[in-house]
Amino acid sequence: MDRRRYKLGYKDTLDTAGITVDTVLMDEKSLDKSLLDRNVIESENHVFGSYDGIYLKYNTINGENSFDQRIYLLCPKEYRVLTLYIGNTISKEEAYKFAENLVITEEDEMIKTADMITWSDIIEPTVYADKIDVTNGQLSVRQIGEAFNLDSYAEDNNGNNITTDKVTACVDKVQIADNLQLLDSDKIPKVWKTAVDANGKLVQNHLSYIKKGDGVNNLDSVVREENMDQKLLFLTVTYTNISEEELNHMLYLGTLIALSKQNDGTYTIYMPGTEAGEDYDYYISDSVAKTAEMTYSSVQDDYGQGKNYIPSLKPGESVQVNMAWIVNEKDIKNLYLNLNGTGGCYEITENMCHTGVVYVGKE
Repeated sequence: MDRRRYKLGYKDTLDTAGITVDTVLMDEKSLDKSLLDRNVIESENHVFGSYDGIYLKYNTINGENSFDQRIYLLCPKEYRVLTLYIGNTISKEEAYKFAENLVITEEDEMIKTADMITWSDIIEPTVYADKIDVTNGQLSVRQIGEAFNLDSYAEDNNGNNITTDKVTACVDKVQIADNLQLLDSDKIPKVWKTAVDANGKLVQNHLSYIKKGDGVNNLDSVVREENMDQKLLFLTVTYTNISEEELNHMLYLGTLIALSKQNDGTYTIYMPGTEAGEDYDYYISDSVAKTAEMTYSSVQDDYGQGKNYIPSLKPGESVQVNMAWIVNEKDIKNLYLNLNGTGGCYEITENMCHTGVVYVGKE
């Protein structure tokens, strides 16, 4: 699938919003349905250079570095619709100037369009369930110190890509801290460094609890606010090669997911911030706390783009890897680690159920 996204920003500012340009396949030559976007507080049809387009401004409660503006450009000759996601620190005039000077050029490379995301997918998206449930017994839940087999991807000594189930994983230890001292200083993500105070302690996360409007007659509104402590969740995982061959450039993955366990033994997967409460529908925050794929990992290899590879694991050899996340203190009791290559924070796959997840939370 060819869906190319480009991110631009100003070199003399720390703003992380900027302008993101995305492109989809045009299967409908109209921008009218974009006016049905909810929470739009301003809209204007405009000709941007040689392209018809529409500018939209949205009501937002996200605060700094949010994308509260959007420009859709209809490009019939290129059979594309361009979307410009525009940060709130960029003025409407600057956004217009950028869009009016966009030039699209063809490349010699032919791409397959059958599986591309289309304009219809954007304006009439398929609605998916917010939560996914599995019953107790369908999902294997491992404990700290329990070793289990894991499908792993690596290269053999001849440079061939292989998949093996002759690797075990074991979460040895879970540590929770209010600073970043457990981390290797040269591997700390830059954005995390903005989440500590002058004493090196993690700052509080400001949460805004939102009640949804219908997006037409009334807009989303903040019903209450709260400051929440952020914690560093630091995990130590041991990988052991129980095969008879050396594994080179072995890929490892760690995904932190939030699961709510009901009294009937059913697990519900959710994204922190999306779960509703008695007086709110979701909440937003202004700091770095989140689940999803590991942001920090201690063992790295320049073999792959993400560097999350173990360079070599000989037969019978074990390697310890440290993984870390910054999370809201309120979510710690519901956190599980998925070490499988499938599934993650949005879905529970069959392979994930079979391999299992490790409970890394603290009551």
